[in-house]
Amino acid sequence: MKAQSVATTGAEIDINSMAWERALQIQIEAPGKLSSGSGSWISSDLVITASHLANDMPPNSLVRVGINGRWVNATVVAGDPPQYRDLMILRVNENEMISSPIKTAVPICEDPVEPAEQVLVSSAFTNSSTYSYGSPDFVTQSLGKKWSDHVTGYYPAGTSGGAVYKTSHDCLAGVISLRQMSFATGSPQIYATKFITAKQIKDFITDHEIKLPANFF
Repeated sequence: MKAQSVATTGAEIDINSMAWERALQIQIEAPGKLSSGSGSWISSDLVITASHLANDMPPNSLVRVGINGRWVNATVVAGDPPQYRDLMILRVNENEMISSPIKTAVPICEDPVEPAEQVLVSSAFTNSSTYSYGSPDFVTQSLGKKWSDHVTGYYPAGTSGGAVYKTSHDCLAGVISLRQMSFATGSPQIYATKFITAKQIKDFITDHEIKLPANFF
């Protein structure tokens, strides 16, 4: 699996490389059913992804994470209904097939993604690492600050659950959720893709009392 070749600054090259090291494929399987997507390591044994990958799957479904053709079983630690907060965290037990490159934990961004701010979207399932930016068509404003919970662009099926990173920092800015049409005037082919924000991820971790190293926050 190769990262996309893009001219970047030194900081951006580092985050691109780290994003690839953390990227994983996700499979949830039951008799006659298979749901696939992306995820990423957030600690030495935990993986974050989108909970809608488990939609319509029975409780006893087999959950696996994989990379480069190697697959291991995982267990669901916590998940929210996707219409509320499209997040799920999996645990991967120590094994000889796949191991996390992270010894502590991936920090979550302190500040939200601003409109037009550059981000990196990483998906092991689609074998892609692409640059995008906070969509100016989906902007929230409060107390004099503006931020976006969408990235601009069309992302194919399988990108769901992939990580969104700020290119200027080694921090997790979000998790890819759902694609939708942009309401911008002009071409009807303009898409934006919703992601679960850093604040929502932090709240999820707190609400489900998931223990992570201190540098996560």
